[in-house]
Amino acid sequence: MHTLRTVTLCLTCTLLTSLAHAHELWLQPMAHVVNQSELIKVTIMHGERFQGNPVARNSPMIRRYELVHPDHEAIPVAGLNTTVEGYIRPANEGVIVYHTKRYESNLPAQQFTAYLREEGLGEIERRREALSESQTPGREVYSRCAKSVILLDGGSRNPSTVDHDTGLPLEIILKDIDTESDTTRVQALIEFDDAPIAGISVIAVSKSDPERLIELTSDAEGSVRFDATPGDWMITTLHIERATEIDNAEWESYWASSTFTLTE
Repeated sequence: MHTLRTVTLCLTCTLLTSLAHAHELWLQPMAHVVNQSELIKVTIMHGERFQGNPVARNSPMIRRYELVHPDHEAIPVAGLNTTVEGYIRPANEGVIVYHTKRYESNLPAQQFTAYLREEGLGEIERRREALSESQTPGREVYSRCAKSVILLDGGSRNPSTVDHDTGLPLEIILKDIDTESDTTRVQALIEFDDAPIAGISVIAVSKSDPERLIELTSDAEGSVRFDATPGDWMITTLHIERATEIDNAEWESYWASSTFTLTE
């Protein structure tokens, strides 16, 4: 009995570890509204619903980690490899961008199917069945595309006037935040390869109410809309497609997140 329990626990731990990349990764600045040229700390976080752990900087795997101003001037986020703190002095409002190189994930068939189901990727599961791959390992590469909007005290106070297309392969762009009505209305555009993507699943969550997930699907123009309350917000999405010209994977996924704050 003890041996069976040990084996069961090991299998459970293996599954949880294998699915670790399925959780969200987001940028958490010490504040979204800061003073001009103030030194601010930025942390890369991994977890769910604003609950998670800091991620150490892995410099060899980072494509971009910088603050991009609306005029597209970019300032690197300073920090040492293997440390969790990043630092920057914003001279203007802008968007912090974090883009990784490809990570590899090779899961046994059952665990890959569990991952697809957990993320609501039934279409990919059906495609694997059609390709007679249901019983083969899931060989995947994935990358992270995270953003965070930084505002200056006394500035626009509206993240949608600062956010813009920063050139990430999968990107969430705040297009309009209407504060004129009784309820703040947020509109975001989801782009893949610089084109709006329709029918993609999107999740929005407030830091003040992390148990409530707002589940959305982008419309024909790639847009999602939801009502929001003041405070910090996170929007996340995932896109997966058949890998092309990659020897070590059949699938490639892109994980995008955007964090921002809505002021009173």
